[in-house]
Amino acid sequence: MPRTEKQFQEMRERSRQNILNSALKVFAAKGYQETSISDIAIEASISKGLLYNYFSSKEDLTRSVMEMLLIELENMTRNVESEKDPYKKLRKLIEEAFDAMETNSDYWRLYSSFILQPETAKLISPEFISSLERIFNSMEKIFSEIGVKNAKEEAKIFGAILDGIAFHVMLEGESYPRNKMKKYLIKKYSKKNL
Repeated sequence: MPRTEKQFQEMRERSRQNILNSALKVFAAKGYQETSISDIAIEASISKGLLYNYFSSKEDLTRSVMEMLLIELENMTRNVESEKDPYKKLRKLIEEAFDAMETNSDYWRLYSSFILQPETAKLISPEFISSLERIFNSMEKIFSEIGVKNAKEEAKIFGAILDGIAFHVMLEGESYPRNKMKKYLIKKYSKKNL
């Protein structure tokens, strides 16, 4: 029985996602400069030619991986919006960030390396910057709801703390005291201490 258009579309989307996941894994392990299209094709168990059916270049693939990263980051902030209490929002945001560091370490490793590498920094799209601004605006709103005077600055500091922790988690791996730091941040940003 021949496949339907919908089945072809689903197969195409699965293949595309396989390529993106493989690129994420290889970029996270080797870095942008050291990763070749061949490396990604091997990881995805496909030919280079098939990869080029989905992405026109390494840069095109990189932009798509960055979009995937943004979705991950935006999901963290969306997951806290259902909370009404701003202190609970902040606590949930901390928990979401630490959960993401635990379960999606490749995302964090890649996010940090993409931001820091000149080769990939120039590939960062205006949409990526806009998305980061939306994330910081969400954090700023939480701090405003709490009544923090300099909510914008506090959101930037809070984001830098999470970025710094993610960086140390990447460097130190299992030896980094994640649970201790998570508890510390929850206490630091609690109603009692803000």
